[in-house]
Amino acid sequence: MLEGGTGSGGEKEFACGKFASNKHPKKGHKYHITATPEGEVFAMDWTATCTFAGETSEFKVE
Repeated sequence: MLEGGTGSGGEKEFACGKFASNKHPKKGHKYHITATPEGEVFAMDWTATCTFAGETSEFKVE
């Protein structure tokens, strides 16, 4: 489980971070990601594949 990240991007590709060095997501793995944008009421809900793993990681929604 990944927790506590903040992110930016669009509906199909986005980046999230900062992840501790021992808690990076795994490139190629799928993650179920939910987020509620600041000032919004409804959560966004995605299944996305990690395309770059690091302190700030990138994800692509399928």
